[in-house]
Amino acid sequence: MGRDNTSSKATMSKLIRGSIWLYTTSIANNLLGFIYWFTLSRLANPDLIGYVSSVLGLSGIVVGLASLGVDVGIRKKVAECVGVGEKRRASTYFTSALIFWLTIYTILAATLVLSANTLALLTGFEPAQIVVASIFVFLGFTQLFSALLTALLRTDLLLLGSLIGNVAKLVVGVGSILLGFGWVGAALAYTCTSFAILAICAAYVRKTIGFHPAFKLDYVSQLIRIGFTSWAPATIMVLGQWLGVLMVFGTSSAFEAGKYYISLTIVGFLTGFGTSIATLLLPAVSMDSRLKEVSTTALKIASLIVTPPVVFSIFYAEHILSLLNPAYTAAENTFRVLALSWIPAILNAGIASMLYVENAYTQVLLLGVAQSIPRITLYLALTPLLGDFGTAIAYTVGSYTGLAYTIHAARRRKIDLKVGAVLAATAIATLVVAPVQLLNIPPFPALLLTLTSYPIYTRLKLVQRAEVRLILESIVGRNLVAQIYSKLKPVVDVMVPE
Repeated sequence: MGRDNTSSKATMSKLIRGSIWLYTTSIANNLLGFIYWFTLSRLANPDLIGYVSSVLGLSGIVVGLASLGVDVGIRKKVAECVGVGEKRRASTYFTSALIFWLTIYTILAATLVLSANTLALLTGFEPAQIVVASIFVFLGFTQLFSALLTALLRTDLLLLGSLIGNVAKLVVGVGSILLGFGWVGAALAYTCTSFAILAICAAYVRKTIGFHPAFKLDYVSQLIRIGFTSWAPATIMVLGQWLGVLMVFGTSSAFEAGKYYISLTIVGFLTGFGTSIATLLLPAVSMDSRLKEVSTTALKIASLIVTPPVVFSIFYAEHILSLLNPAYTAAENTFRVLALSWIPAILNAGIASMLYVENAYTQVLLLGVAQSIPRITLYLALTPLLGDFGTAIAYTVGSYTGLAYTIHAARRRKIDLKVGAVLAATAIATLVVAPVQLLNIPPFPALLLTLTSYPIYTRLKLVQRAEVRLILESIVGRNLVAQIYSKLKPVVDVMVPE
């Protein structure tokens, strides 16, 4: 019994470490993305972000439609094979998928190029936008490499690829603007990250599971069977995410689309640690079923960690947006509404991962429908009337309709989502931040005061001492935690009681 408990803690620790790397990747992407857009905003027209985000949205929809959920299949099957020591079989699953989907994306990209003028007339996009989008469609196969690294819980390599790719993106993007390539150069710079992850993953695969260029139609069929049942909700989610950007672009302006895209990106950054844990539950539990016992604890920890920063951002939205560009402060209400979706973002993703593990694909489909059908319906109704603000309302409403199904699915499986602890944490953070904002305290001191929510959580035992220790040990190691505790025992005992 004790050995099983120790094993569960070890796998939980591995999950948290992997989530930290994945979230750090998100931080790197957003921080370097902030630097990228901050730099370009000084060199280019403000409409540039709207054009680029619309190209990314168009290609994202096409890639999502064609993927058939293969990334989910890879995370599940590769993790299962590695978990029982069948590395060559894991490699064959991956190479079979790579050959199949590389062919699909090549055909789709060529089709977009050949029909660019016709599609431009039908959609209102410029032909150049469709041609540039075709490049991202072709590179859709690189998502398989990201899925493979996630399946192997090597999210640290994703971080490395992200750092290299984002630095290259900045150099290429700035250089392109200076050379007069405008939004086309700024968009194509995004390919740098795909190429960086592709190179790093290929090198790692060669040293671990091996790279065996085999193709088995049966393996592809298995991935399609897994992916097809997950493809519908995944596609709905992709449509739900990117249709908002495209709707704003089509009914308002490039600048309006840029405001929405930037707001959505920042919210994704703030919730990134929580959604990283939720995402990694799929490969982690597939690889080690004992982790299922502590999965809801992981989701609770994730939710409580991100709550104070998110609540702070809602009250100080104008200051956060102005860091990128003063013009984006016009999107503060859009940002606030999008930020309200942080709880569903984590819990929906977490339950979806657990349903995938249990092969409950019909329930995953229903969750996707519950989340994205209301979202898309409201896009069509509200975006023409309210622009980016209406799109934000639709996005957040869809998140909560999805949460309603998540709670239903969790109850059927007798899974305690610990919603009460999350709501209590939200109330505490709000009670800390609201008076601070009313007193007009500047953002940085206000943020420091907001972080005092954490010791309140521990004093009220919303987070247990063992959970705090596990988080810290996952980050800095058991020995260092022991040394810190020995030196600060009186303080720790007060702040984090037994």
